[in-house]
Amino acid sequence: MAATIAQYQATQKGGPFALVSVPKPVTEQNEVAVRIKAIGLNPIDWKKLHFGLMVQSWPAMFGIDGAGVVEEVGEGVTNFKVGDEVFGVFGGEPKGAAFQEIAIVPQASLAKKPENISLEETASLPVCYVTAAAAIYGALKIPLPFLPGGATTGAKPTSVLVLGGSSAVGAAAIQILHLALDSATILTTSSTQHHVHLTSLGATKAFDQKSPTLVTDIKSATPEGKGVEMIIDAVGSGGTQTTIFDVFSADGPKEYAEVVTGAQFQVPESVKRHLIFGLSVFETPGGSDILTALTELVNQGKYKVPIRVKMVGHGLEAIAKGLDELKGGVSATKMMKTSRNPIAFKPLPVTIITSFIYAAFLIALLLTHLIVPGAPQNDTPFPGINITEAWHDLQTLSDGVHPFNSRRNDLVRDWLLQRLDTILKNKLQTYRALDFTIGDVSRHEYDSVLSEKSPAIIFSDMISNVSSSSSLSGRSGISVYFEGTNIIVYIRGSEDDQSDWWLNPDAKPKGKGGVLVNAHYDSVSIGYGATDDGVGVVSILQLLKYFTSVGQQPKKGVVALFNNGEEDSLNGARAFTQHPMSKFVHTFLNLEGAGAGGRATLFRTTDAEVTKYYQGSKYPFGTVLSRDGFARGYIGSQTDYIVFDDVLGLRGLDVAFFGPRSRYHTDQDDARHTSKDSLWNMLSAAITTMQGLTGDTGDTFEGKSHSKGRNPTGSGSDGVWFDLFGRVFAVLQLRTLFALSVTLLVVAPLTLIIIAIILAQVDKLYLFNSSKHHHHSDGDDFVSLQGWRGFFRYPIIFVLAVAGVVGLAFLTNKLNPYIVYSSPYSVWSMMLSAWVFIMWFFSRAADFVRPTAFHRSYALLWTFIGGWIVLIGVTVLERIGVAAGYFIVFYTAAAFLGALIAFLELFGLPKLSDYANEVEGHEDEATRSVRSGSISSSRLLATADEQTPETNGHSDDNEEEPTETTNLLRSGKSPTFANYSSPRPAGDREEEPPLNDTKKSRVYGYEQAWSWSLPSWTWLIQFILVSPVAIVLTGQLGLLSTSATYQTLADGSSPLTVYIGVAIFTTLIFAPLGPVMHRVTYHIPIFLLCVFAGTLIYNLLAFPFSGNNRLKLFFIQRVDLDTGINEASLSGIGSPFLDEVIYGLPSVAGQTVRCSRSNVRPLLTECAWNGLSPRVVPITHPEIPPQLGYANWISVNVTRLEGQNAARFHLFGRNTRGCKITFNRPIADFTVDGAADDSRFQRVPENGSKEIRLWSRTWEKPWDVDIRWDASEGKKVGEEGLDGKVICLWNDEDARGKIPALDEVRRFAPDWVAIANLGSGLVEGSKSFLL
Repeated sequence: MAATIAQYQATQKGGPFALVSVPKPVTEQNEVAVRIKAIGLNPIDWKKLHFGLMVQSWPAMFGIDGAGVVEEVGEGVTNFKVGDEVFGVFGGEPKGAAFQEIAIVPQASLAKKPENISLEETASLPVCYVTAAAAIYGALKIPLPFLPGGATTGAKPTSVLVLGGSSAVGAAAIQILHLALDSATILTTSSTQHHVHLTSLGATKAFDQKSPTLVTDIKSATPEGKGVEMIIDAVGSGGTQTTIFDVFSADGPKEYAEVVTGAQFQVPESVKRHLIFGLSVFETPGGSDILTALTELVNQGKYKVPIRVKMVGHGLEAIAKGLDELKGGVSATKMMKTSRNPIAFKPLPVTIITSFIYAAFLIALLLTHLIVPGAPQNDTPFPGINITEAWHDLQTLSDGVHPFNSRRNDLVRDWLLQRLDTILKNKLQTYRALDFTIGDVSRHEYDSVLSEKSPAIIFSDMISNVSSSSSLSGRSGISVYFEGTNIIVYIRGSEDDQSDWWLNPDAKPKGKGGVLVNAHYDSVSIGYGATDDGVGVVSILQLLKYFTSVGQQPKKGVVALFNNGEEDSLNGARAFTQHPMSKFVHTFLNLEGAGAGGRATLFRTTDAEVTKYYQGSKYPFGTVLSRDGFARGYIGSQTDYIVFDDVLGLRGLDVAFFGPRSRYHTDQDDARHTSKDSLWNMLSAAITTMQGLTGDTGDTFEGKSHSKGRNPTGSGSDGVWFDLFGRVFAVLQLRTLFALSVTLLVVAPLTLIIIAIILAQVDKLYLFNSSKHHHHSDGDDFVSLQGWRGFFRYPIIFVLAVAGVVGLAFLTNKLNPYIVYSSPYSVWSMMLSAWVFIMWFFSRAADFVRPTAFHRSYALLWTFIGGWIVLIGVTVLERIGVAAGYFIVFYTAAAFLGALIAFLELFGLPKLSDYANEVEGHEDEATRSVRSGSISSSRLLATADEQTPETNGHSDDNEEEPTETTNLLRSGKSPTFANYSSPRPAGDREEEPPLNDTKKSRVYGYEQAWSWSLPSWTWLIQFILVSPVAIVLTGQLGLLSTSATYQTLADGSSPLTVYIGVAIFTTLIFAPLGPVMHRVTYHIPIFLLCVFAGTLIYNLLAFPFSGNNRLKLFFIQRVDLDTGINEASLSGIGSPFLDEVIYGLPSVAGQTVRCSRSNVRPLLTECAWNGLSPRVVPITHPEIPPQLGYANWISVNVTRLEGQNAARFHLFGRNTRGCKITFNRPIADFTVDGAADDSRFQRVPENGSKEIRLWSRTWEKPWDVDIRWDASEGKKVGEEGLDGKVICLWNDEDARGKIPALDEVRRFAPDWVAIANLGSGLVEGSKSFLL
């Protein structure tokens, strides 16, 4: 508990008050510390302030009425415990005063709060009740039957008069007398407007205090007209109405109980006078239980809040204002101050809480998305792992470009073999390195004893080759012949087959399958390959060190594949399928890079079972959305994953870097633009995943093969997976999600319908109800409920907000379509600020024009309905294996719970019939009132701002009755003990009591009057249920999808798609604000309006590219070796950016640039010019122009077989190991001399191939290629020829000067441009052929 508390001290006589912090007093024996939640203000409080009444010294503490929650109990306290809601009489020494945060009082001064009234109403009860009890029980000796331990004998008067019955003490006295004297005549005086209320409390009859025949009228109402026996004067009327003593019965006891007011006057000598001090009741027999008895009376409905309660504010600072009102004389009102409810459905709490929740979650999401968790300070967090060593390996590997068709690629391969040799020598006593060559396997041992059970084997695969093809549906494809240079390392598992089974080509391994971990060591022609895929390579090197460390041998063997040729059609992975070790593995982990740096994300997995092993990663990151994007073709690029999955039937995972895309496949994919943190992010995920996969020795990944040639890995379950803030990873089976979706579709609406039916049965269905039929003796009418108000509001405002952001998407796409490329968060800021402001503006406007307490309920209901409709489509997609809609399931479930709470809230409302009775003035104990019209013609429940002077009880024509605030001398300067009155009629309904002020105070603004009983805190539960799901799950998807797509514009993707995606995700993320937006203050929306204005201007006018977000342009140079025509070209998103780059090149000056749609990237524009001559093939003398040697770059000999649609090509290219043959019409088949035959691969797709790509592991290798083509319809075999080109590729640009045109582009291009390669080669030299 806090060491200090806040006190509201009166600093001096007359004020002012000061809010000060003081040490918390000690709770002593039999004392209770109460955290004050509501304070009742009394006239004695302001009298102490202004007159110094009973004040010993200044500063002073006041406050005698209060209620709150037990904070602490002292020794000996048995009636209360911490957390109990209590009320009582406060005051005495400063620590017991109510005007402070925590008051400490004796337990006898407290009682537990009644269950059926509010804390505010409870705080108005104690002083008036104990004062009335002191008069009746303590002074007049009338026994109280409800008081345990109280006196049972005493006075039993037959008639009692209560003066000032409309005061709090008077109204309390009437109720106590009614309980104590069930057959006595209880009379009272007040203004006429209070008579109905007082008789409902138990008065036999009420009289107009200003009547000239008052005394006669009172005596006439007593038994036999003798007069009353006792008088209780609650307001000091005896000093102003001296004739009132004439109402005494001549032969009665003539006892007069006068509440002390400070007024001085004499009473007749025959009258026995009692001065009443409220606290004296505690000294009477049973008096210690007087407040406990009150709690029971209220709970049983036998005692009501005597007068209406007026709320004057929240917080201690509101006390001064309330006392000023009290001093001024507010008739018939108990002034109340309450503690501010920090979670009430009011503008300030709603604004603060919603802003905090959104800010907290969005900041957490952004930090997760943008910041890579740091690498550990300890360089060796696992056995064998050394992060610094891995970083140095990465720097070495990415020191230059090393595509497959480059000399440096060979150097990288040699370096890898040396590193593997070093690692295994240092870790193992023995291992074997096997060089696979044609027809032979040579062995190298590093131990004096050759062991067939060596723990590690290196396979340098120089044998495998593969012929395959690919195509798009309905179109001719591309065929590939590839000779692999993969490096494969096998770490034998403790439960593996211990023989050298791979030496027998027909043998299959025994036991459970192993685990493949894969990365490719080739780069693209211009990129250095640090993250694509250098980090993957060095991570595998570290994994090998880990699994060869002492005590870390895996149970299932590890196959580490360093494949070469991934960048050109995944050739290295396809070559691996020809190696014996491909038959051994059942699961795999593919490490890849589709971006340059940042976090490594889980791209995709084959099933839920294998995904769970990634779940243990320290920094899991990813969502199933990316898997579905690959599966449905929305992500155009591919990784080796597809070979392992589709060809070998393995089950595994694809982990890759995904951004930023502007550095991907450029010269910024280097060590400088990544970090140790990114390296550790991938490596740590790989270690955890591999630990799990190699440790699973069950049958999870064992089973039948699904097709010939695929490994027997069994079947997995489609999975759903996503991370939470990069720390927690959720995995579940898709069939589980499907079951949840179907259940939600059926159960959720049925639940709401059933609850609505129950609400209708118990007469509490305010929703969808415009009025309530009401029957009374004067006829029937309808009480307005306005339950339909706001039903269509939210969908209309929602559509306006969506239309706003979609309109911004089209506007930005029209005026500055590529701004998102460099400024995605500016676009996000523009969208979200616009959406929130539009939603707020129209919500507040609608609430101002037609306020409704059901805005939140209907908005949540519409949210659920919208989610339910979308969920139908999501469920259908789940049935066909699409899991990306998982967030809709949780979104809809959260919306359902929010709507459910909105329905359940209605059970807290009064019955429709009870509400109609209350409004119409038909309370059970009330006297029938005069009806002046139906409820529809008179607004009785106006809020304070709406009330007329008459409805507030301040009519100038109606002089106030004497009450405790009325000056006894009529001078207006000396009010007395309290400030109370009964309700006043509204308008022309003179005798009809409206709802009490406590209820009115709970009605927000001009909303429906019945809403006073709606809980003010449930909105927070609804918001907490709905908003985190929307922010976290949807926000994560929004950020990931934006990061994955916003820089693909350089590849030709549509900018509008990105903007529409941002608009949709903005809507989904901020939709939970809609139900509460009408309660948000203007501060945040106006700020967001300013943000919107600034970001809109920026997004429409700013240049879309920068040095950190460079526009990728794709280079290629084509040389016609027959004619010598040489064209360099750049492909990109077109004018004006492409034009600016090309026309800025010195060699282009005076040339005509030719632009057309790119054949390689059809979404881009390709512009060509006469380029500088390339020098990719060495010439005999440096002075000889390179173009003179073009004819020698390629040697081609084509022979057609007589009478057949077949031909044989003999070709080779100088200084290259990559060529291709293109045809103007599809061929039906091809073979390459020495090629392996594998039925798992089609050499030519169904619609034929128009291109054959040839990749050799050796330089300047001659190829012999046989082709066959089908005859056209109506033609015979041998009647048609074939034409095309033989093209060879050159990629080795690492030595500047070999490709001057590329050097020129890179030198003179603006800093906002990055150059990438358009095709497999940077330079293509071609020779035509005709058959």
